[in-house]
Amino acid sequence: MDLSFLIPSKVRREVLRFFVENSSVEMGVREIARELKFSPQITHRELVNLENWGFLFSSKRGNTRAFRVNQRFPFYPIIQRLYEICKADQNQSYEVDQVQDLEKMIAKISKISVPNSLMKSLAKSRRIKPRSWNEEKILTGKS
Repeated sequence: MDLSFLIPSKVRREVLRFFVENSSVEMGVREIARELKFSPQITHRELVNLENWGFLFSSKRGNTRAFRVNQRFPFYPIIQRLYEICKADQNQSYEVDQVQDLEKMIAKISKISVPNSLMKSLAKSRRIKPRSWNEEKILTGKS
């Protein structure tokens, strides 16, 4: 499972994942950008957003700012659990029991006959012009 349905920004997802997996780390913007393989500008923008929301703390480290996760952030345990579930789901493997041939399935379905009671009700329909070619076949009784 991917969190793209919940967190549309790929950079934000990766920054959150990074800090969830490395909760005790304190790193600068360039180090984080290098680790995540994103440009420093894009990474910095997301780090500042997450800091404004309270998810991250920052401190001055020479000329740069170092970011670390705020473990007392109200949603931190929820975000952490969400990433754990996604990681477990990615590691899970599924076994295929049976494979169906689509063309054979369509052939079987097309052989199913429509009861006459339904055919009569379709014929009494107020619609003069059928919506589709298949409906025209049913209304005219052609197979």
